[in-house]
Amino acid sequence: MTEIAHLTDTQLRQVKDCEQNLGVIMVAYAKDHPIAELTDASIAKIQALEKELGVILIAYR
Repeated sequence: MTEIAHLTDTQLRQVKDCEQNLGVIMVAYAKDHPIAELTDASIAKIQALEKELGVILIAYR
């Protein structure tokens, strides 16, 4: 299962600085699972489900 990365204070500060500079919110995940390589049809199914549920989905292998 994918989990939130455990960052050092320095790494966390770097992420927060980047968030401020870009005006975004970021989430750091541990690199345990690579993102799945999907066909266009699979991506379309996931996007439709995202729209229906009002969430963001990330597919891992």
